[in-house]
Amino acid sequence: MEVLDLRTFRDLQYVRNTESLMKVLDTKLRATDTQRSINAKSFQVQ
Repeated sequence: MEVLDLRTFRDLQYVRNTESLMKVLDTKLRATDTQRSINAKSFQVQ
C-alpha cells in the first residue's frame, strides 16, 4: 500500500508540474500569436 501511495504522489506531482509548464507555454504562444497578428495588420494594404 505504501508503494502505491508513493507512486500516486509522484504521479500527481508530475501532473502538477506539467500543468504549470503548459500554462507557461500557453502564455508564450498567445503572446507570439498576438505579435504575429500585429505584424500582419501592419502589412495589410489599405
